[in-house]
Amino acid sequence: VQQLAQAQRVATSATQTFDPSGGGKLTITIGDQSATVTLEPGSTLADLRDAINDQAGSLVSASIVDNGTAQQLVITGRQTGEGQKFSLEGEDGLAGLTFDPDNSPPTDPTSPVYQVQAGQDPRFTFNGLTVTRSSNTIDDLIPGVTLTLQSATEQTSTLSVQRDDSALTQAMQEFVDAYNAVNNTLYTLSYYDPETKTAGPLSGDASVRMIQSQLRNSLNSLTGSGPLRNFTDLGLSFDDKGTLSLDEAKFAQALQNAPEAVNQMLVGTDAQPGLTRRLAPVLEANLQTGGMLDA
Repeated sequence: VQQLAQAQRVATSATQTFDPSGGGKLTITIGDQSATVTLEPGSTLADLRDAINDQAGSLVSASIVDNGTAQQLVITGRQTGEGQKFSLEGEDGLAGLTFDPDNSPPTDPTSPVYQVQAGQDPRFTFNGLTVTRSSNTIDDLIPGVTLTLQSATEQTSTLSVQRDDSALTQAMQEFVDAYNAVNNTLYTLSYYDPETKTAGPLSGDASVRMIQSQLRNSLNSLTGSGPLRNFTDLGLSFDDKGTLSLDEAKFAQALQNAPEAVNQMLVGTDAQPGLTRRLAPVLEANLQTGGMLDA
């Protein structure tokens, strides 16, 4: 890591407290975004800080630092990166806050407004390639991996990435639990007890049976490849009451021995859809406005 991303930061003079009592306007611009802060005459530096945070808080944040000699108004960009640098254009009593980051911005602390820190992109070397982004959090370099750059260093580090089987197993168990919760709800709504002659409010409703059938078929119709041929090879099974269960040991073994085949079973492709691709249109048809449950 050659350098980290940082946000632009400017401050008023370190030797003389800025007086905003004349009031006025301050326009803050980042790229094609801008916000104008309006300050009434007679306002204090604290009032100006609050007005910036209230009226331009999506672009920058403002604070006051007492350095022992003067109170400094500090304005910091919300986003990191060179492309997120901001300009200030003051009017009337706030004209002294005008600042242009593209025109040799002053760095002298005695200046009315000076640059404390320039907006900067991170720069690092990855497998011999120089890479830049706008943030220290990078989630589009290694598929499925988020990198957080912590500090610049001259040393090279080796990053090893491993699949988190425990997280996959937990997600699978959560799916099983959700399936069973739905199945139990459907049973409660549609049951009929011939001995007591009591029934659920949707007993005999064909829509309920259709939903149950669609969900069950999403699993029953799964086809795999290699060592995994159907949903039971993933450790999934139904009992005689339609309750779904997961054999975690069998699922973990499938992940270990045939991870690509597991991916095919759970995700798949357009040509050979897996579980999630099969469930998505079923859920949408039932849950959307005007869908089965709405009707």
